[in-house]
Amino acid sequence: MIGATSRGAGVLALSASLLVIGIAVGAYLLVALGVLLALASLADLAVLVASSRPTTLRPSQGEVACSAGSGATVALSHGRLRGNLVKDQLVAGLEAGEGGSLLRLSCPHAGSYLLSFVRFTLRSPLGLFEASWEDPVRPPVRASASPRFLPLAVAALAGAGAMGGQGTTAFEAPYTLPRGEDYAWTERLQPGEPAEVIDWRATARRGELMVKRFYPQGSREVSLVVDLTATDPESADELAAASLSIALGLSGSLSVTPYIYDGERLARVNGIDGLARALLERLGRHYPEAFRVLDDYPGRLRLSEGVPEGKVIAVTQLLSPLPSLLPPGCTVVQPTRPWLRAPSLEEAYLMKERHDREVSLLRASGCQVLFTYRRLTTIIM
Repeated sequence: MIGATSRGAGVLALSASLLVIGIAVGAYLLVALGVLLALASLADLAVLVASSRPTTLRPSQGEVACSAGSGATVALSHGRLRGNLVKDQLVAGLEAGEGGSLLRLSCPHAGSYLLSFVRFTLRSPLGLFEASWEDPVRPPVRASASPRFLPLAVAALAGAGAMGGQGTTAFEAPYTLPRGEDYAWTERLQPGEPAEVIDWRATARRGELMVKRFYPQGSREVSLVVDLTATDPESADELAAASLSIALGLSGSLSVTPYIYDGERLARVNGIDGLARALLERLGRHYPEAFRVLDDYPGRLRLSEGVPEGKVIAVTQLLSPLPSLLPPGCTVVQPTRPWLRAPSLEEAYLMKERHDREVSLLRASGCQVLFTYRRLTTIIM
């Protein structure tokens, strides 16, 4: 498809105007100028047409595998690529490689993708016209993306948590978690309590006396509370991946006690491998690969009653009753945006409204709420 750019439309309009006015008043100089502009436009268009003919792209492999949220690279052999790559949900970029180009694919969700063509755009030398076309990929490339949580669950069941110690590989956010026995949270000074350490910034902001609270000396334990309730399969994958990555990272330097919340009760599970089993059993309804991992690592999930103690980190969408069960001063990680996948605009609005209300309530109780949205970094505890 070829069309005129805004500059091209202006030049064509000017050329037509010069021709009409020149013929009407007998000004042959204007006519000649209009003809020259028209000829220049035609030459510009001819160069673009010659340069924008589709070329068949031939991949070096017909199938690639990757993890959801990441990508894969496919080598392409071709004569010459022209134009600018149009990035879309699957095609993330194009770069030069030996003997051809490397096409970078992006698989945002778990599932199967088929690449049968690549879109390009190209402007003419004078910028008067722009062409867009599709280069076919023969044979088509099939990309299979596994869920994000799967390799993390395998690592947890294989005992990789004991090999940590370098912090937490989790989802990116501009923050660090509380360190050791340091500051925990800020709350209002209650009548009769001693004012140990006044939080002057919070006091000025709130207009009432606020004091800092600290974790007990020698505390090297953390309770990780995982919300198993998710609004959709993609959110469930993101929640599970965030939970397991935090658990695996912290287990290298801290004693991690995992808890799960199923929408009705809060229960303690037997270690990080137990957390992985609980998540795999829950996500098996959406991702059959989860049951295959459980078959490869047989074992039993044991639940017990318990209340999170000490430092508490919770991973939740903030769309369940779990936030009301969390203690003041905890850290809440929210790795999803479920309202973007809501079936209707009304449901999306209600989700976002409830989410924002929970955020306000948690922050008012001294909790730290972190929005991570699928980007990796290292969290240090």
